[in-house]
Amino acid sequence: MSYTAIVEGDAATPAFLNAIFTEIDPEATALDLLKMASGSVINWVTGDITLTHAAGKLTFGGDGAVEIDFNNHEMTNVDINSGAIDGTVIGGASVAAGSFAAVVGTTGAFSSTLAVTGTSTIAHVDATVSGVVANLDNTAAAALNGMIAAERGGSVAYYIGFDASDNFALLNIAANAANLTVTDAGNVTIRGTTTLTDTLSRSVTNTITAGTTQTQAGATTLTTDINRVTIIGTNGDGVELPTAIAGLEILIINDDSAQTLQVWPNTSDAIDGGSADAVDTSQVSAGASRTYIAVDATNWYNAIDG
Repeated sequence: MSYTAIVEGDAATPAFLNAIFTEIDPEATALDLLKMASGSVINWVTGDITLTHAAGKLTFGGDGAVEIDFNNHEMTNVDINSGAIDGTVIGGASVAAGSFAAVVGTTGAFSSTLAVTGTSTIAHVDATVSGVVANLDNTAAAALNGMIAAERGGSVAYYIGFDASDNFALLNIAANAANLTVTDAGNVTIRGTTTLTDTLSRSVTNTITAGTTQTQAGATTLTTDINRVTIIGTNGDGVELPTAIAGLEILIINDDSAQTLQVWPNTSDAIDGGSADAVDTSQVSAGASRTYIAVDATNWYNAIDG
């Protein structure tokens, strides 16, 4: 024997269904069993939400977006599409590989290794790392800005980030100092011995005309490491060194066949212990060369006099 019940409207309450099934089975005290044929559909409010049966499957549908709200209750032992969301496996009995177009959030935690392959962009990374007692500028300060940790043998060996002066830097944890610092202007500072496995090329200007005013303001400013001055109109026409940076070395070649060349420091700098902005008292002879070395941020000394 089979029964078909059509219940519409607000009358479909548990009490009403209990009354129907009490008529079917007088011994029933509550609605504890509902049998429906294969392919049956439960339809709420004329299609607002539907629940359709197929062999081994229940499908939610409706006339718009359908929300399933567990009201903060736990859902356990559930396999959602074999652990895949949008076709990408994110769980299961074992870790599975997958990729996503984008992962967006305010916070995130990874209990294992996060591997980034292919062309990937990390827009912003901030971190506070316990145990870091110094900033990249080697002063007691807050944790690094935009910091990424690099492990070796299970322990963090380096941090990559920005120091207190906003210079890009590579921090050696063991030495508590920056092995590499790069400024926005492109100046690079390397800590320790640097070994070159190929030729080091220095910047060169091959044709320079000396300034004709024979003043610091009118002297031709040098912009490269190696500078060949080819035109000197009159004895005493001159060039100006770049701003002093400790360790900077500038070679000047006077390739004029007859005229001598004057050399000025840059504004507020000095040569051979002389006054600030004063010209080098020894001019570079025709056909000769001279090397100037900056020992700090303001003082130049010539190493080869010609």
